[in-house]
Amino acid sequence: MTRRDHVAQDGEEIGYHDQGQDQDWIASWHPPISPAPRGKPHGSTAISFTFDGDVVVVTLDRSIWGFPGGRPDGDEDLRATLDREVLEEACATVEEATLLGFVKSACTRGPEEGLVLVRSL
Repeated sequence: MTRRDHVAQDGEEIGYHDQGQDQDWIASWHPPISPAPRGKPHGSTAISFTFDGDVVVVTLDRSIWGFPGGRPDGDEDLRATLDREVLEEACATVEEATLLGFVKSACTRGPEEGLVLVRSL
């Protein structure tokens, strides 16, 4: 089921098309289990709040906004990636972090077919 008002269950696969790369993907949400789902580590994304309760978002062009995050440098673990990306993109220090879960994306058609990426939130 891929309705806009549908909340996916843990592990439920949702298909989508990446128009920019002309690829088809299947994404699924996974709870904060150990170990992470199998796949290539694709970084960490932070859903962050200030001490005043404001949500931290970043932009490069003042048009498209998103949460700070990015890919690991070298053999960085997920927490080190999170800390570095928040510092680089939002000029902020992560004081405390809670793993919410993982997004696993598998390319099913296109130039990256067979690639499986895992990102932490």
